[in-house]
Amino acid sequence: LNTISGPLFVGNLHPHVTEQVLLSIFLPFGPVCFVKVCRDRATNLSRGFGFVTFAHRHNAENALDTLIFSELLGKPMRILWAQHDSTLRKSGIGNIIIKGLARDIDDLALYDTFSCFGEVLSIPCHCRLLACLVGDT
Repeated sequence: LNTISGPLFVGNLHPHVTEQVLLSIFLPFGPVCFVKVCRDRATNLSRGFGFVTFAHRHNAENALDTLIFSELLGKPMRILWAQHDSTLRKSGIGNIIIKGLARDIDDLALYDTFSCFGEVLSIPCHCRLLACLVGDT
């Protein structure tokens, strides 16, 4: 019986987060089979995301529910089930654009609001990036 869970995608990682750091954060939730921080091949610098795979799905679900958007080295982690089929992520089907959000609405609030309607694949919050680019802080 194969009980290994699908991998969790862990994004928005601080550049200094290593596999050992991720392991120390996720291990309290149960046996971890695999941890990887993705790195640039040329520079070996972190690309800001990684993957964690648990031995049992219920451990992964508990970690996701508990740690989603928790801060690690000052940055809120984005934790979602890994979606390796890029056509699903980029299809535009089910994508929602939200405008006019109050400044105090964060990614966790968006996740909590929309996860009751189905699986949330990602929450790329471009609004905060755009606000920084135009000087609206």
